Amino acid sequence: MNNNPKFISILSDYGFKITFADKSNTLFLRKSLQAILKSKEEIRNIKFLSNELIGLTRDSRSSLFDLLCEDEHGRSFIVEMQLGPYKDYVQRSKFYAFLRFNTLVKRGDFKFEGLTPIYCISFLAHRIFPESEHYYHHGTLKNQYGENLDDQITHIFLEIDKFNKTESELSTNLDKLLYMMKHQEILEKMKELPEVLSEDWIRQALEKFDTRKMSPEQQMFFHMMLAKNGSILAMEDEKKRRIAEEKKQIRLEAEKEGIEQGMMEEKRNIAKKLLEKGLDINFVAESTGLSVQEIEELGK
Repeated sequence: MNNNPKFISILSDYGFKITFADKSNTLFLRKSLQAILKSKEEIRNIKFLSNELIGLTRDSRSSLFDLLCEDEHGRSFIVEMQLGPYKDYVQRSKFYAFLRFNTLVKRGDFKFEGLTPIYCISFLAHRIFPESEHYYHHGTLKNQYGENLDDQITHIFLEIDKFNKTESELSTNLDKLLYMMKHQEILEKMKELPEVLSEDWIRQALEKFDTRKMSPEQQMFFHMMLAKNGSILAMEDEKKRRIAEEKKQIRLEAEKEGIEQGMMEEKRNIAKKLLEKGLDINFVAESTGLSVQEIEELGK
């Protein structure tokens, strides 16, 4: 792992924060959300909300989102970046959306009319829908005929690994966003961006990834995040090592117990045969290592 990267990946905690979660300049976030919604209507304003939602009861779980924001129409956007494989990710996405839904309902004194839309958007580095060839998944509540029943909560999953369009095939802002996210390293090495990717929102985002242009404060924060991520990876490795060691110990103890049980059973069988030949109990005990009481039990 390179401890001094020249460019920061957008598929990293820090890369996500300086693009999607940049409070000082929301152009990239607004253009990205509009592209993901496949909407012609421009998003003009974004308000960042606390990315922690507390459970509604004492025993219920709270949640920490990568990003939670709201536009000028009151639409909520939960944006998540999932880098590693996670088989239950859809369930987690539902959990996030329902937490936000409960917050909106509580705000309305448990009245359900007029609830604003919630979009739960997930960027996935790994595939979670291996049976589908599509990289863009848009889901609302539908009936058995595919008719829409409710679209107050929308889940959008973007499997970046499946996006295979070439530069010449880019036509929408969603195409450009996913292409940039997947091929960031190639674009950064170019002296000049291709015309199709030269728009301000993409150019400004790419400029933020050059570590050489960071201020001292940004450098400090960036390296703090690297250290934190390194510590998390080290802790995960230590946890995996400890679990593997515990499993190995359990296996060895089970094998040892099995061997001992097998040896004991063999001793009992030998003792039975010696008793059947009429040999003295004390002699049988001495020969097999069993106690006189154990041998007497065998004779019953």
